[in-house]
Parts: sequence; structure tokens; C-alpha cells
Amino acid sequence: MIIYSDYLSVEHRPVYAVMWTLSGGAVTTVVFLSVYELGLLYRGVG
Repeated sequence: MIIYSDYLSVEHRPVYAVMWTLSGGAVTTVVFLSVYELGLLYRGVG
């Protein structure tokens, strides 16, 4: 079972790397848009 898990982790490492990259980019985009919209609202109110 351990050998099987190690084989899967090694085999799918590029997939995990791509998933981490996509998720990281999505989080960065969401944070950037949120800050940008808050900045526009703050500027509009101020």
C-alpha cells in the first residue's frame, strides 16, 4: 500500500504542480480584484 501511494505521488507530481499553480493564480486574482474594487469604492466615497 505504501509503495502504491508513493508511486501515485511520484506519477502525479506534475498534475499537483499545475493544480497548485492554478489555485495560487486564482487566489492571487481574487485578492487583487477584491483590493481593486475596495480601492474604487473607497475612492468613490472619498
